[in-house]
Amino acid sequence: MIRRSFFGLFKKKAPSAKIHPKPIIIMLGAPGVGKGTYGKRLSKDLSMPFFSTGEYLRNLLKTDKSPLSDQLREIMKAGKLVDDETVMKIIQKRLFDDEDSKAKGIIIDGVPRTTNQAEMLQKFGKVHAAMNFFLRDDILIEKATGRRECDNCHNPYNVATIKHDGYDMDPLLPKKNVNQCDNCGGKLIQREYDTPKVIKDRLE
Repeated sequence: MIRRSFFGLFKKKAPSAKIHPKPIIIMLGAPGVGKGTYGKRLSKDLSMPFFSTGEYLRNLLKTDKSPLSDQLREIMKAGKLVDDETVMKIIQKRLFDDEDSKAKGIIIDGVPRTTNQAEMLQKFGKVHAAMNFFLRDDILIEKATGRRECDNCHNPYNVATIKHDGYDMDPLLPKKNVNQCDNCGGKLIQREYDTPKVIKDRLE
């Protein structure tokens, strides 16, 4: 789970090494809280690319059939965290090998999830802002289990309608046909790790 102690770590000066020269913004919070939604909005407003480690891993597992991918797939299905070293190698690659020279910085979703990841991130560059999102656990579970995605282009949707206890969240459905993706006409599916049990495990 995300802990407030991370914020103190981000105030430290990164040690001398290969440093990402542009601003880094991180999105913190539990699965399904809305980091991706707001991160993508910020991406447009700030002209900074948005990078989700979870999305990257899910897309990788759909195409890669190696034993390592099989191992990662089982970890994610069980709602467990991928090890720190693997996650930070992905971040390092994105920051230094895949960086867009025209971008003004980068927005990262999904890192850090542990104190060790926060310390490792400090070695790559300066975190200019950290946004921490909160929702009650029962609302998170209701929202997360309503998530759907296109089986072709992976565009996200949500079938949950949450209107109680002061919460007012409308579903995010396709505009043309509720059963088909607006982008490509693909079928809407529920990801295997968007189940109540897996989400509860990830929240603990």
